[in-house]
This record gives sequence, C-alpha cells and structure tokens, in this order.
Amino acid sequence: MKKPSLLKNMSTSIALISLSICQMNNAIALDPLLLKKGELVYARDFDDGKPLDKNRWQEVQHSRWSVKNGKAVGQPSSNESRKKIIQEQIAAGKGERAGRSHMGDLARLHIKKIPDPAIMEIKFKMVGGNDRDSRYHRVIEFRVHGARIQFAVNKTLMLADHDKLVLKEDPWVLPDDTWCHMLAEIRGDELIFQIEGGPTLRGKHPSYLRDKPMLINLFGKQEGEVHIDYIKFWKGE
Repeated sequence: MKKPSLLKNMSTSIALISLSICQMNNAIALDPLLLKKGELVYARDFDDGKPLDKNRWQEVQHSRWSVKNGKAVGQPSSNESRKKIIQEQIAAGKGERAGRSHMGDLARLHIKKIPDPAIMEIKFKMVGGNDRDSRYHRVIEFRVHGARIQFAVNKTLMLADHDKLVLKEDPWVLPDDTWCHMLAEIRGDELIFQIEGGPTLRGKHPSYLRDKPMLINLFGKQEGEVHIDYIKFWKGE
C-alpha cells in the first residue's frame, strides 16, 4: 500500500490550521504596524441591505455584485456577457485569446476613493470555484498590478513588479468558504499585510509607486464567489 507523502501531510495540516483559525466568530484586533489610524474614511458592514455605491464599488469585467443577507456578494459574469467580451476583443483585433483572459469568469471588484497612505481592514471569504488557472486567482492588491497579495493554491505570496517578482512567501493557505480577517497598510513603496491567525507579510518595492489610481483590486477563484462581511478604510498617518 502506498503511504501518503510527508509533503502532502504537511500541506493538509497547514490547511486545517488555517481553516480552524479563520472560522473563529469573534475577530481578534489587528493593530497597525507601520501607520497610525487617522480619519475613518469609509466603513460598511452591509447590514442595511442598501445597494453598493457605484461611485466607490466598480464591477470589473462584467462580474456581478450585490448586497444579500447583510453581505456584499460577487459572482462571475454571465455567459451572455462573456460572449460579448470575446466578440469585442476580436472586433478590436486583439483576438479571441485576449477576450478569454479577461471575460469575467471570476468575481472581480475595484473599490475606489482610497486614501494614500491607507489602512484597510476587511473580513471576507471565497466560496466555490476551481483552480484551473490559479495564477490569477484569489488576489487583494493596492493599485492594479501594484502591491499584490495572492492566495495561491499552496501558499500566500507578496508580489511586485507587475506580479513578476515574489517579495515574500508563506505556506499559509487561504481556506475555502471560511471567513478570514485581515489588515493591510500601504505607504509609498511599502506594504504590510496581516492575516489573523496567519502570517504578517512586509515588503518594499519601487513598483508599488506606479502611476495608477489608488484603489483596491479584489478577485476570487474561477467560477467562484466572493463574500465581504465588512470593510473599513482609514487615512494612514
């Protein structure tokens, strides 16, 4: 009988630890390490059931976002939207492949009007989906292709230089369908990202200063959903 490998056992153990910690109902306070909390610019827990403010919450690549049962819920684009995106890319001379790479097969969102420097606190979970093309899955970042945290299949990465450079790497795995609490701080070329019960990743890189609007880019797994319980932004001091 073939025995399971030590590496597989270790990966399973890490995933179970991540799951048990993230499932705790009462979030433990995460204190900023780089900045001090200034003005509370925005806070939303979605309990009021009101629709998302389109001036701040921008659906990307035809993915669909709404407020349901006191949560912001993101779903991938419809089949009709995907066909339209592919046709538009072909008409623009970019080819079908370009259309398929940005056709909204994962829930994606831009959260705008973010202060700079900023402190962000969020509680969210990623539900369902698959890992067919996991290079572009499960991401939170400041600025598009800027200061990026990717929750890969078997580790968590801090990326820079248009996602080509790994600044930090940790074996912690984001568990599926489980609420997780995180705090991020960004100032200039420096990012600190704390995960309750998980790692604290800290890195600096000139690419974090790229000339792009300050916003949050959030997206989940292919064909999966993203649920947000609450989110807060402070001006960092």
